Amino acid sequence: MTSVHDFWSESNQELVAIIRDEILTHGPIRFDRFMDLALYHPEHGYYRSPDPAPGRSGDFLTAPEAHPIFGATLATQVVRFDEKLGHPDEFTIVEYGAGSGRLIRPLLAELRQQHSDLYERTRYIPRELNSARRDELTEHLTHGGHVERLEPNMPESGITGCVMANEFIDAFPARRIIMTDDGLREIAVNWSDGWFNEHQIPLADPEVSAYIERHRFAPQPGESIEFHPGISGWVRELSQTLTHGFVMIIDYGYPADELFRDHRRQGTLKGYYQHGVTSELYRGVGRQDLTAHVNFSEIQWHAEALGFDVSELTTQADLLADLGIGDRLVNLQARPDLTADDYLGVRAAVLRMIDPGAMGRFRVQVLARGLDTSTSTDRDEHAPGS
Repeated sequence: MTSVHDFWSESNQELVAIIRDEILTHGPIRFDRFMDLALYHPEHGYYRSPDPAPGRSGDFLTAPEAHPIFGATLATQVVRFDEKLGHPDEFTIVEYGAGSGRLIRPLLAELRQQHSDLYERTRYIPRELNSARRDELTEHLTHGGHVERLEPNMPESGITGCVMANEFIDAFPARRIIMTDDGLREIAVNWSDGWFNEHQIPLADPEVSAYIERHRFAPQPGESIEFHPGISGWVRELSQTLTHGFVMIIDYGYPADELFRDHRRQGTLKGYYQHGVTSELYRGVGRQDLTAHVNFSEIQWHAEALGFDVSELTTQADLLADLGIGDRLVNLQARPDLTADDYLGVRAAVLRMIDPGAMGRFRVQVLARGLDTSTSTDRDEHAPGS
């Protein structure tokens, strides 16, 4: 049985003390506050650490970390976005959660090799909180000859191009709502007996009530859901900065009618700790990832309210197939410099990216705004890969 001593030793002790002191001073904190501190505290948060903390580490690598073929394949989607925008003089790619550039580096390399005109018109704006990862990104772009494409400052408005968010929204701090015999309550985090524990607090929040109502979730006692309050602000930010173009979101999640099915009515929050998935959310504080499935219907609701057109959802497997990842894999066999072991490694990575039991089930949603309606009138034209 894991002891309090084990919990301390597994965690970032400075961060535990910071969260503990906030609770002891102000009382129980909402779970999204705990998650925000655990992941994004400026000094000690999981995503702010100078030490590499890839994806879901080990067996849970993100697709860009699995192999550069992912970024190279997405370059085809960027080419299609550029065509729909009429080849603007400047095409901007904004990437949220850019990390050290595992996605953008092969994407830019593919554009340079196969679409030099678009490459010369491209500028790249990374959105990455971790200063160590930003430095790595700049170094990699420099060594790859792409540093001239880098634009470190995000303009307040006027962007034409595309925004990419791959496995980004699932780590937004989440509120946890539970139905009890006395009605809806919120799960908060308390401190007692030397460690964190859960505590229910009253819920009188019209924002949460509206969320439950618009997605027709009728929880029964004991059932719970997560709510990402940051989605509305993020979509609003996109609407202010992106004048003409597309937003491509790739993440694990579902539309509301699938997300709230019976086997997910206890919530979807998970930790990723020491190469495994865990439901123990208070272990490895500051040293484990925390995520919850994305409600794509919620993104759509906010996006349409702000004037975006929203594509039908597809899957990562279907997207990559449509963008020709299979042909890329076949063509690799003709490369004389590729060993059999190297090819098998690429093939294994691709199979995982398209496996419906693994990354292939991730959903893909595209938002579009400011398009010339004389050339793009059908909402389905904005769908990924079209």
